[in-house]
Amino acid sequence: MKIWLNGEVLDESEASLSVRDRGVLFGDGLFETLRAYGGRPFRLYRHLERLRRGCEIIRLELPASDEVIGDAISRLYLLNVGSGDAYVRITLTGGPYDGGKTLQRPGPTNTFIIAEPYQGFSEAVYEKGLRLATASFRRNSTSPLCRIKSNNYLEALWAKQEAREKGAEEALFLN
Repeated sequence: MKIWLNGEVLDESEASLSVRDRGVLFGDGLFETLRAYGGRPFRLYRHLERLRRGCEIIRLELPASDEVIGDAISRLYLLNVGSGDAYVRITLTGGPYDGGKTLQRPGPTNTFIIAEPYQGFSEAVYEKGLRLATASFRRNSTSPLCRIKSNNYLEALWAKQEAREKGAEEALFLN
């Protein structure tokens, strides 16, 4: 699979981030996921606007323009999918770690994009639905982080694991 990393299209096996990247060390970064239907990203500019708002909140630079990101998605779609629907993920990380533990970063932000064939729910889910379990903990609606898609997604993973252990497929958060 090909990915886009900081302006270059690479084989996934060639792409890497430093173990001292702030995204690796602290979950410092943001992401957006979206679908592309027949090669056309659905509401791309709305997703990028939410990404920009998240960047403002955590003081992170979005180093690529909307046009560059759109072109990268189109290119990856052609290389990895070819036809049909695609799953697209845009990820930003806080970049190199310099010892500081604030939102001031030495830069530059790392950006990578993945586009691969979309694998949705089975027909059975659409016919019968799926089971939900309420997470045992609540989302903190007063936190500025609840309004962004942070790379630190451990809370969501924990809730989904709890749901699975209760025999459900998805978790429902309360706030």
